[in-house]
Amino acid sequence: MHEIALPDSLFARLQALAIPLVDTPADVVERLLDNHERTRPEKPKVGIEIGATARSKDGSFLRGASITERIPRERGATIEIDGHVIRAISVREMYEEALKFLVDKGHSKRLNDIVPLSTSSLRYLIANRPVHPSGNEFVIPVSYGGYFMEAHKSYKNAIKH
Repeated sequence: MHEIALPDSLFARLQALAIPLVDTPADVVERLLDNHERTRPEKPKVGIEIGATARSKDGSFLRGASITERIPRERGATIEIDGHVIRAISVREMYEEALKFLVDKGHSKRLNDIVPLSTSSLRYLIANRPVHPSGNEFVIPVSYGGYFMEAHKSYKNAIKH
């Protein structure tokens, strides 16, 4: 067994995460490491914010959303919506998780106010039916809670939209 000396301020932070009379400092460190390993991306991301912000029409839906840039040719993206981090290996997975988060967090009424949301005169991003304004069906529809998102797009456009 190894011993580690910790500054009082760091030890106090560990104590705040512990269950009194149950957890040892090692238990808390182990939980933190387990969480880190479970939630970290499989491959390291470039630590640059690309300045994109995901927002609804009124700017209130996705407060402070940030997106980490991908290394070229690397699959996957990490986005944050209102403090919730989504790590996805495909556009479809990213949209599935984002849509599930919005619906499960009770944003359906606000979604109804903006649906259908178009990205151009020919395409919807999100709609109540998987059909674009042009009449064409969604190529890669993502469905959850009565809403559909079109996931047939590049990472760059998916993150922008």
